Amino acid sequence: GPVIYFFFRPHGTIHFVKPKLAMPVILHACWNGISEFINFIAMSVVSIVINIQVLTYFGQNGVEAYGVIQSIILIFVSVFLGYSNSVAPVVSYHYGAKNTEELHNILTKSIRIIFIAAILIIALGEGIAYPLACSFFDDPNLINFTTYALRIWIIHFFFAGLVIYSSSFFTALNKSE
Repeated sequence: GPVIYFFFRPHGTIHFVKPKLAMPVILHACWNGISEFINFIAMSVVSIVINIQVLTYFGQNGVEAYGVIQSIILIFVSVFLGYSNSVAPVVSYHYGAKNTEELHNILTKSIRIIFIAAILIIALGEGIAYPLACSFFDDPNLINFTTYALRIWIIHFFFAGLVIYSSSFFTALNKSE
């Protein structure tokens, strides 16, 4: 209807243009995102290595437990990713405005928020590890193994949130080198 009209007007404020390939801009954007790229590659390699080791030492049940743990961990990691991605535009704005006082304020408050979230996630994870394991498995041995492993794994959130936020913060500053 009427909205499409704005796209097809020849000299309107909103119109299609032929895209231009600006390689320096593209390369800079790729370089700026290299820290996240390396982070995801490292997580993938670690996941493969862990799967191999779990299969070797604990067999198929261990791999099943690890898959469940990774799914649960991903839900918790999403809290840090969501926060970090939502704050990044604000960080970029204040960096562009050269408002270092507000950047420091955002960084300080964000670190506090990340640590509080980590403590809450660890407490929640420790508390619901057993019910979560029960929701995936019927075998008592597999439930106990998954609960034990999840309670150990969940402790890494003391550091994971800070790593995720730091990567996002420096990318927002356009300083991922």
